Amino acid sequence: MELSQFQARLGQSYELPDMAVPLKLSLQEAQALPAAASPGQAFSLLFAGPASPALEQGLYRLRSAPGGAAEAELLELFLVPIAADAQSRHYEAIFN
Repeated sequence: MELSQFQARLGQSYELPDMAVPLKLSLQEAQALPAAASPGQAFSLLFAGPASPALEQGLYRLRSAPGGAAEAELLELFLVPIAADAQSRHYEAIFN
């Protein structure tokens, strides 16, 4: 996938179908990394989710169309928790 594809999906919800407790993340940012030699090569994604349950750093499957729609897309992303407050947690995925 390329940065432009994720930029077109800002605000979209993703569900984690393998979780025991239903969990949805929202794509908040999609940005090129400063060290990228050219646009679309290295980029980061920032997701926001609920304060609980907290995800640990790891590989997760995300489904782009909650509810099992026929056009649902499954992604496997390595998510890293980067921030939290009383209302939400934020996770980052890096593509390089």
